[in-house]
Amino acid sequence: MDTNDNNFDFLDKYADTETLVREAPAEVVVDGYDDPAKEEYKAVEKSNRAIRRLEIHFADASSTLVSYAQLIRCIRSSEGNFLTLIFTDVVITLEGRNLAALIPLIKEEKLSAIFCFNPENDTPAPASDPFIKKITEQSLKEFRGDGVD
Repeated sequence: MDTNDNNFDFLDKYADTETLVREAPAEVVVDGYDDPAKEEYKAVEKSNRAIRRLEIHFADASSTLVSYAQLIRCIRSSEGNFLTLIFTDVVITLEGRNLAALIPLIKEEKLSAIFCFNPENDTPAPASDPFIKKITEQSLKEFRGDGVD
């Protein structure tokens, strides 16, 4: 691939072809237990001022940092259980409940961190709070379906 070629797609050069899915185990019980050794789960961390970057924390304790300046689109399912954030180089999809509550924070760039539930470290939050049980990270190329076998 020649970088001087006018048809060169810079995203193709760096695009992964493997979807990264990091989620809480299927047997997660989200209501009805209390373990004093665990912290109460919070899906988000808010800020009172605009933030330049958004931290995304996966269930396996790994994380990534993305720039709000590269956010192209935010898509919410009608049920509010899926939220897809499309950036210039990566697509992050959240699966959970009450995710529509995140949109005003994203619009104002006041969401500083997103956390996937981890049953080893977290106790469930109230049912009315946002809850993220799965985070999927894809390249734009894979999200578009280009060149994926």
